[in-house]
Amino acid sequence: MKRTISTDDAPEAVGAYSQATTDGSTLYTAGQIPLTPDGDLYADADIATQTELALDNIMAILAAEDLAAEHILKTTVFLADIDDFDAMNETYETYFAAAPPARSAVEAGALPKDVGVEIEAGATYPEAWAHVAHRACCGGSSAGCCFFSSPWATVLPAGCWRVAAGGSP
Repeated sequence: MKRTISTDDAPEAVGAYSQATTDGSTLYTAGQIPLTPDGDLYADADIATQTELALDNIMAILAAEDLAAEHILKTTVFLADIDDFDAMNETYETYFAAAPPARSAVEAGALPKDVGVEIEAGATYPEAWAHVAHRACCGGSSAGCCFFSSPWATVLPAGCWRVAAGGSP
C-alpha cells in the first residue's frame, strides 16, 4: 500500500506531489532542487552549491524513514546545462564515497524555478530483502523465525538464510 512521506527537514512540496512515497520496500523521492526547508531558493548559486542543497534535501527525506545514502539504489540528475556535469559530479561523489548508486544524468533544459539541477532518488528499506527471501522460502510463515536486536537484521530458518545469502535451501 502506498504511503506518503513528509518531513520539516526538507522543503515542502510546491505543487501537487509528495516529498516521497513508499510501498514499504522502496522509497521514491520527488525531484529535489536547491530550495532550503525555510523556502530560500538558491537558483543563482553555483552548480556545486545547488547540488549540495538538492542532495541534502534527499538525505533529510531518507532520514525521516531511518534511511541513508547507502540505501539509495538509483538517482536521476536533471541539469539545465550538461556542461555543468563535472561540477555537479564533484559534489555528488562526496555523498556516495563507497558503492555509489546507479545514476542517470541528463540535460533537461529548463527546470522548475530556473534552477541548474534537480535530483530524484529511489531507495530500498534494508529489512525488505529479508522479508522477500522469507516469503519465497517459507511461504511467509513465522514458524521457526526469530528477530534479534539490529533494526535491519533478521535471522531466518536455515533454508531461508541460504536463499537470502544467494545459496540454495
